[in-house]
Amino acid sequence: MKSTVRKICQSCKIEKSLSDFHRNKTKPDGHNGICKVCQAEVDKINRQKQGA
Repeated sequence: MKSTVRKICQSCKIEKSLSDFHRNKTKPDGHNGICKVCQAEVDKINRQKQGA
């Protein structure tokens, strides 16, 4: 079985290394669907919404 070393972010649509994605053992490949950079943006927006 060949292991995947690259993945396309579902948010920015850019192919990145698996090290650019947070681990998530509930996903088939063991990593989140969006990259760390995009996840940080989502988290930032959600924090701003909670403070409003």
